[in-house]
Amino acid sequence: MPTPIPPKPPPKPAAKPAPKGAGDFSVGEPVTGLRVSLMPVETGAVPSERRYITILVATVLLETLVFGAAWAGLSFTVKTRQEAQAKANAETLAAQSETAKLGQAAKEADGFARRVDILRGRLDEHAYWTVMFALMERSVRPNVIFVSFAGDTKTGVISVEAEARSFRDIAEQIVLMRSNPLIVDVRTSSAVTSLDATGEITGVNFSLLVKLKPEAWKKPVAAK
Repeated sequence: MPTPIPPKPPPKPAAKPAPKGAGDFSVGEPVTGLRVSLMPVETGAVPSERRYITILVATVLLETLVFGAAWAGLSFTVKTRQEAQAKANAETLAAQSETAKLGQAAKEADGFARRVDILRGRLDEHAYWTVMFALMERSVRPNVIFVSFAGDTKTGVISVEAEARSFRDIAEQIVLMRSNPLIVDVRTSSAVTSLDATGEITGVNFSLLVKLKPEAWKKPVAAK
């Protein structure tokens, strides 16, 4: 007779897994939500002090940057003004040098003008005699020869040594000179005749004193 098989016992209810602690985990089971820190745990006062130091350092750096920028700007402005002042001083010195050169040139020009005036006066004095010679040349008779002149431009009196063929020629010479409006007076100071072997007059040497007006020494005499 077969042996009866005893009935299987009812299955036991599955046991609920026990809650795992922070350090409980099984091998091969993934771990999530775990934070690992190698830094020591800080107290609450230390972060505040570090933030203060950080802010202080940042403030010092910012002030340093601002001061440096202001100093750089001030240095640039001072340098620019110094360069402008140096340029202005150089231009002033150049202008003073140019002014000195112009002043020296003006002095030289003034001295040259004075020398020209002196030379012109001397040339004018020479021209006075030239004018007088032109006047006497226009006032001479054909038979009269003027040998020499001597005179003074201040008094206007000249002495003329002349030769004529006869006394008549001398008289006509005096009349011709007195008719000239630039001649004030004409006088004969001496007369010497030249005779040939037969006693005939071959010529007369005479001297004239001629008084001229001032205009006769200053401008050319117009032909009459």
